[in-house]
Amino acid sequence: MKILLIGDIHGNIEALDAVLTKEVNKIDNVIVLGDIVGYMANPKEAIDSVKDFDCILGNHDYAMCNPDMIWWFNSVARQALTWTKKQLREEDFTFLKGLPFQRIYKNENFTVVHGCLGDDPFEYLLDIYQAEKNFKLMSTDLLFVGHTHVPIIWQEDSLENIKELTTIDYDKEILLDEHLKYIFNIGSVGQPRDEDPRSCYVIYDTEKYSVCYRRQEYDINKTVRKIAENDLPKFLYERLMLGI
Repeated sequence: MKILLIGDIHGNIEALDAVLTKEVNKIDNVIVLGDIVGYMANPKEAIDSVKDFDCILGNHDYAMCNPDMIWWFNSVARQALTWTKKQLREEDFTFLKGLPFQRIYKNENFTVVHGCLGDDPFEYLLDIYQAEKNFKLMSTDLLFVGHTHVPIIWQEDSLENIKELTTIDYDKEILLDEHLKYIFNIGSVGQPRDEDPRSCYVIYDTEKYSVCYRRQEYDINKTVRKIAENDLPKFLYERLMLGI
């Protein structure tokens, strides 16, 4: 089985469409790691595109259903969330409210969560110390996360030695070791922050027991125009073009 893992779409329909157009007919399942909405100008369209897939909650999605949480965000994100909430339909809120914080796929040996396992699913998994905490909480050998918008891999051996892999070869299949545990940050489809503005996502092949990171270009200028036309913060399209 080939599984497409995407996340941090943030209402960027151009990026999402480009990824799905390229991959959806080649894979067996699509899993969305949260933050379908927020930041960009097409939250309704993004929800419509993914609502039939396996989705989990991101913090921006959660804020749509829990207004008090909007004040946890910085001013730019808060402005975008306030705008986003006005665009959504009742059916969109119902959809987001029904999403779980995580999903466990025992047969395929992996778990997905937006940020971290444990009490706070929206905590950022940023370093080896957080990786260690999550390895201890894993009930499967593989964990896929998002939230930071930066692709990275951690692996742990049977002696609990952890290795961080920050250099990723895109479009190259990574054959996994059955004796290791792995945490994969899949990057972001809609707002990459690793100085590469192309969408980032992962394909997990359960039969080959392999993972492949991929990048995809899209019509970023169209996304930028929509952000500007809807009076969303200028910083949102500036960072989008730089991939930061």
